[in-house]
Amino acid sequence: MKVLFVDCDEVLNSEQHQGSDGKPFEHPEPEYYAQGLDPFHITVLNDIIAKTRAVVVLSTSWRNSHSLNFLRLIFKHAGFTGFIIGDTPRLFRTPDGEPRYRWHEIKTWLDNAKPEAFAILDDIDDMGPLSDHHIHTTDEAGLQPEHVEQAVKILNVTP
Repeated sequence: MKVLFVDCDEVLNSEQHQGSDGKPFEHPEPEYYAQGLDPFHITVLNDIIAKTRAVVVLSTSWRNSHSLNFLRLIFKHAGFTGFIIGDTPRLFRTPDGEPRYRWHEIKTWLDNAKPEAFAILDDIDDMGPLSDHHIHTTDEAGLQPEHVEQAVKILNVTP
């Protein structure tokens, strides 16, 4: 199994595609939230999925306020054609009170699933020991066609 960890903000949307007030979309219908995902970025994501046959695990902060099933509906309404198989655990602090970062959540998921290959689509700079699998996007542009080649190179490894 090949896994693509996906963030939403600044990956599947960008500064060029936000609500007019810059605030997150708030509405009970998935069709409305799908407006928060840029169709261009969804097309690029679909291209990665088509070329790698990867499945998606959501690592986005959106999972903190929406159920996985609701997020699947949002992605479907936005035009996503792949499969979302789950989301990363929410790890806010260690037992000692130290902060946990997104890469800790991804690593915890990986330790339990052990996929054959994985890549991470995220605008966060620090992915710790997972940096070799990180495809870094920017606030200004989000996911771009040049990221497809990076993802294919990471995910289509030959054992």
